[in-house]
Amino acid sequence: MSSVTVKAQTCTTVNTPPITKAGWPQGATVQVYIDPAITGNLLDVTQQAFLNWNAANGASGNNSGVKYEFITSPPAPGTFSFTVSLGTVSGGGRAKTDTSANSQLQSLKATTVIDSRVTDPLAFFESYGSRNRASGGFR
Repeated sequence: MSSVTVKAQTCTTVNTPPITKAGWPQGATVQVYIDPAITGNLLDVTQQAFLNWNAANGASGNNSGVKYEFITSPPAPGTFSFTVSLGTVSGGGRAKTDTSANSQLQSLKATTVIDSRVTDPLAFFESYGSRNRASGGFR
């Protein structure tokens, strides 16, 4: 058996994005609405991104306690919510996420638009998954 040496990345201001929002409050339940236009394998990988987060939200993971739950109609105003839809992303990107914060600068609402030209499930997962981590943090 051969050995492999793996080095951890050292986080600096050069390779760590600034935190401009506090993220979801610790222990929040976030309602997830996925546009019905997202179907088949694309729906599967979108749901899996949220399920992965749920599986890692405990003490042995990110310790956020943030739980995503799927809903079948658009979320009510004022609830912690995350909406994923298909659309056109300006500038040629694969996806764009916008967030709204409450007075404590905690995430209240996030919306990710994935460019409708992204049809490969793995690219879709990568596009969405990174947005989930970026907006789904906690404090």
